[in-house]
Amino acid sequence: SSLAMSTMEATLVLFVGDRFQWGIREVSFGFAFIGLIIVLSQGFLVRRLLPIVGEKRMLVAGLTMMGISLSLIADSDQIWILAISQTILAFGASFTNPSSMGSISLLSPPEEQGSVMGTAQGTASLGRIIGPLLGGVAYGAIHIVAPFLIGGLMAFSALCVVIALFSRLPDHGKL
Repeated sequence: SSLAMSTMEATLVLFVGDRFQWGIREVSFGFAFIGLIIVLSQGFLVRRLLPIVGEKRMLVAGLTMMGISLSLIADSDQIWILAISQTILAFGASFTNPSSMGSISLLSPPEEQGSVMGTAQGTASLGRIIGPLLGGVAYGAIHIVAPFLIGGLMAFSALCVVIALFSRLPDHGKL
């Protein structure tokens, strides 16, 4: 998920510049909007939903939203479509990150949690390093929508892994 997000983040500014002639000011407001939704969602909504629905369902919902929204960005030929896709993406990211880290923590033996969580964070950081390179190459060498389609594919691939391992994932929700 961090690879998919960083692929999008690195190329969204180019995309909205080319497609909508946005400058730095408009892009800044767009990213501020996404950030505000993520902060509010993680700070309020996720805290209340996670104990009710559990990590597994939050992770499935988050990855589904991320896959749909990243793919929808590629089809955004009007600002309102982009705004909807970015809103869905912000909720998807805010659902995915806490539930994936929670699941990893719950799957880890207590004596190995520190090293497992460190490895998970390191892998996420690696995704944030590779993502901009992948997005930039895809944007320039393939097509301006390629990074978003690739990001959507990555999110859907992660969703397939979660679904395949669904029964093995811990779940502390009440549903």
